[in-house]
Amino acid sequence: MAKIIVMMIMCIVMVPCIVLAKSRPIAPDDCKLTEAKLPPCINYAKHGGSYMTPQCCSGLKEINTAANKPGGLFTACSCFKQVINDHDKGPNYINFVYAAELPAKCGIKFPFPIGIRPDCNKL
Repeated sequence: MAKIIVMMIMCIVMVPCIVLAKSRPIAPDDCKLTEAKLPPCINYAKHGGSYMTPQCCSGLKEINTAANKPGGLFTACSCFKQVINDHDKGPNYINFVYAAELPAKCGIKFPFPIGIRPDCNKL
C-alpha cells in the first residue's frame, strides 16, 4: 500500500514538472536563494516535530520576501518545487502535510501553497 501511495505522489510530482519545463523556463541562477535557504527546513518537512530551527524560519522569510517582489512569485514557486523535489528521495520522503506547516510554524503567510504541487504558471 505504501508503495502505491509513493507511486501516486511521484506521478503527481512529475506531471506538473513536465508541464512547467515546457511552459516558462527559469534560469539556473534564479534558484540560488531557495537552494541556499530551504535545506534547514527539510528535516522538518520529512519528520515533523515540535521544533522549527531559526535558520529554517529566517530562510523562509527571505524566500517569501523575494516572492513578493515583482516577477518573484513564479520564480519562488518554481524553485521551491525544484528544491523539494531534489530532497524528496528515499528512504525518507517529504511528508507534504509537514511541509505545508512550514510557513505557519514560522509565522509567515506564503503566496503559494506548500505541500501540494501548485501550478506556478497560474500564480
